Amino acid sequence: MQYIQNLPPFMNSVPKISSATQLMNCIKDSSDIKVFYSRDILLSQKKEHELFYKGDNHWNDLAGYYVAKEIVNQVDLGNLKFL
Repeated sequence: MQYIQNLPPFMNSVPKISSATQLMNCIKDSSDIKVFYSRDILLSQKKEHELFYKGDNHWNDLAGYYVAKEIVNQVDLGNLKFL
């Protein structure tokens, strides 16, 4: 997911729909559970920012900020707001 467009063509064999995405879609479609999927947030920001460490699949601090900001915005925490 991170930056597959930067991989050589012979390494670009990522499935079109990941197992995690399939699971999240199933939960959304078949239950009343409120689902939070960080992938959507990271995808929306990755064109503008580097969100993963180079050569690694872990988020960097900026990615953590965007995900934490969305969690706070979706969860009712009273007057707490993220800048």
